[in-house]
Amino acid sequence: MLKKYFGESGKLSDLIEGYQLRNEQLEMSEAIMEAISDKSVLVVEAGTGTGKTFAYLVPSILSEKKVIISTGSITLQEQLFYKDINALKQIVDKELIISLLKGRKNYLCLHRVEQNLHCQSDFFNDKNTSSYNFEIISKLKKWSRETTTGELSNFSDIAEDSKLIPLITSNNDNCLGRKCDFYDKCFVVKARDKAAKSDIIVINHHLFFSDLSLKDSGFGEILPDPDVMIFDEAHQLPDIALQYFGDSFSSGNLSFLIQDIKDIYLNELRDIKQLKIVSLKISNAKDKLLESFTGYSFKKEWDALVHEKPVQDAFNQLIDSINFAYEVVKISLDRSDELDLIFERLTKLKLFLKNFKSALDSDISYWIEVKSKNYFKFNMTPLDISRQYQEMIGIKDAAWIYTSATISVNETFEYFNKKLGLSPYKEKTFNSPFDYEHQALLCVPRCLPEVNDSNKAERLVELLSNVIKVNNGRCFFLCTSHFVVNKLYDEFSKVLSFPILKQGDKSRKALLEDFKRLGDAILIGTSSFWEGVDIKGDLLSCVIIEKLPFSAPDDPLLKAKIKYLKKQNIDSFSALQLPEAVISLKQGVGRLIRDKEDKGTLIICDNRIVCKSYGSIFLKSLPPLKKTRSIDKVENFILHHVKGDIKK
Repeated sequence: MLKKYFGESGKLSDLIEGYQLRNEQLEMSEAIMEAISDKSVLVVEAGTGTGKTFAYLVPSILSEKKVIISTGSITLQEQLFYKDINALKQIVDKELIISLLKGRKNYLCLHRVEQNLHCQSDFFNDKNTSSYNFEIISKLKKWSRETTTGELSNFSDIAEDSKLIPLITSNNDNCLGRKCDFYDKCFVVKARDKAAKSDIIVINHHLFFSDLSLKDSGFGEILPDPDVMIFDEAHQLPDIALQYFGDSFSSGNLSFLIQDIKDIYLNELRDIKQLKIVSLKISNAKDKLLESFTGYSFKKEWDALVHEKPVQDAFNQLIDSINFAYEVVKISLDRSDELDLIFERLTKLKLFLKNFKSALDSDISYWIEVKSKNYFKFNMTPLDISRQYQEMIGIKDAAWIYTSATISVNETFEYFNKKLGLSPYKEKTFNSPFDYEHQALLCVPRCLPEVNDSNKAERLVELLSNVIKVNNGRCFFLCTSHFVVNKLYDEFSKVLSFPILKQGDKSRKALLEDFKRLGDAILIGTSSFWEGVDIKGDLLSCVIIEKLPFSAPDDPLLKAKIKYLKKQNIDSFSALQLPEAVISLKQGVGRLIRDKEDKGTLIICDNRIVCKSYGSIFLKSLPPLKKTRSIDKVENFILHHVKGDIKK
């Protein structure tokens, strides 16, 4: 049946210009069809170019079962829904109901619009932006009456990071559920109802785990139980799962809580004067906590901060303010549905603060992240979610399929499977059909600076500037820290005339658009450019990696994981740090060759990959590239093999 689609003259050949049979794609599709039939667990690594998207979409459609497909990001989710599935619908002889489902924060909440757009919110009292705010609100009100989906991505006048968004969307803390006057018109409810009737539902990993962690809360559950669950970009799952099986609160959460209490006081319960005092006390405690931190960009274990008296005093003041708020709101329960929800939020926060302060669970990492003078986040992160994950999905009688181009480490799936507790399961590897040996060259240059050399950026610029000139720009320089990004940008700007783009100057999307438009640019970035970027052809023909992407040794979550493994007499380097770095490197390397016609050079600026014993594990996990240590050979490869107009 599948050959009818994937054969040389199959249906996909009618759909895709220049389509060629890829045995790896057909075999992957057959393995997925078998897993769907057996309701089994299948883990699939499919190299770049395998065509894994159609390999899982075709059997999903033909199965005539309810299928949920989860992707790594909303961008990939929309590409799958609007482009790939819509294309397949043209060649499938059946009617399909397909839904795109996002998290709550992506949908307009009519109740919050009604409640907040008429209140005296701080958002409307900002003298610098008030006229702009009211202009947006006017457009938003009009759009709210016209939209059929309520998806904010369709309202182009509001920025992704607008302060207005929390005021016009709901979350699991402030949603009124069936008590809401707008329940019958609710966009989230409509999306959920459509999903329940759909054959295929496209979601993202964050929504999947958000839903999974709320299965006992009734209205919080928006996903129907599937017959088939497929995860694309599955390598991201373990880290995303940690966020949802843990708990956290941030200065932003406190700001929303303060604002909601103010709004209830101003709009509904003017007689409860203490609500005004409550909001002021929490606000003062939040400000004091922000002031207590020395430095405005760090991640630290709670143990490292708890003995600092200013932090301890500020944290205790926050606890006192939440306890006071709890008692005030408790007296007025049943007077307002919104106030009842505030009480639930205060109850959760009170328990969180108590547990965080005691920090008794050795299986949890207690840590704090401070990003700026206005932002902090307290985190309780579990160190092992495998048992919890298996308990939650074990009740579902379904096929579970996990696929990515970067799951294996040293040719085994052990690291990924242990993270999620996958057992029993089947595993398959389908290598990329690309001819890496002829399409690309890997270089680890001689005379590289040491990893922690204070003059590393200057030396790399001196070593690699001519390669970039010969390549006519068209280069990604992938780094492991923002400090190195900025340093390289400064140094390259002195010696190169090509456009130089760096992460932080614009949004990721805008930088990528500029890179493609300019045609000869250098883009210097960190983690967000190591994966999820697909630039085919001559626009990107050189990828330089600053160093092997090991996690920062002072990262509090990493330190907690290392301690956790040591208690079990497990070598943390081979069981954790090395596999994480290998998968990250595979993602970075994967930016270079995206098509069978692509050609390019990969330069890794870290001697450890050839000098350390573990370097062979990195090399074994990469595609079969030709290798050299000579920069001259890199330049020669560019001149003789890389396509496009090149300035010599």
